[in-house]
Amino acid sequence: MILLINDIEKKIPFELAEITLGQFIEYYDRYGRDLDSKLDELIGKVYENDEEKELNQELDINTHIDEECIAWVSFWTGFSFEDIKDKPDILPVITEYRKFRELLKQSEDSTNHFPYIIEWNGEQWSIQDYGVTPGSGMTFNEIITSKEVVRQVHALGKKKWDALPYLCAIFLRKVDEPFKDEFIHDGSERLKLMQSLSMNYAIQVAFFLSSCVSTWNNTLQYLKKEEEMESQN
Repeated sequence: MILLINDIEKKIPFELAEITLGQFIEYYDRYGRDLDSKLDELIGKVYENDEEKELNQELDINTHIDEECIAWVSFWTGFSFEDIKDKPDILPVITEYRKFRELLKQSEDSTNHFPYIIEWNGEQWSIQDYGVTPGSGMTFNEIITSKEVVRQVHALGKKKWDALPYLCAIFLRKVDEPFKDEFIHDGSERLKLMQSLSMNYAIQVAFFLSSCVSTWNNTLQYLKKEEEMESQN
């Protein structure tokens, strides 16, 4: 979407395919993290008049989403909040942002069958099948590594998108490409490449890994109970 600010045309993306993971992380570090914290506070806010709680909370959240929109526009245009918020033609931008916000949420909640093949960077890439079964193609090293990143997956569930490049480096690989530890080393070429991954692909990895957290938690809790029972015996 093109927005004219101070006689200067600026493009604001509202499609996941137009945004790289690196750009989204930069936005999140600058604005998104604080905005998410404020939204959590609003959701947990106690209102004095219970009869009007739902209405007041809805109004507060709607105002907050408008502020998210202004932050999004400010990030992509480089203009300040003051330059943007009083523009008469900002309403269509707010409408587009709300659509984008819903699209992002729907993409997080969507499901795919894995392994999932995508075309990216001129090659075929596969989101690996996380299921650990007798027929699984995952190596022992990948399984151990995936356990180590469970904490990052938890962080991902809290919208800490800066964990996602590491997760993509582990589970998004070229078709038939084996996993290598150096993929997730800080400053590695693979991590740098993941920064250029478009969000429509990155969000699929985000959902895939987030959906596995409960599986790992259940497994870890089961093993812990078994250990406790053995120690009692």
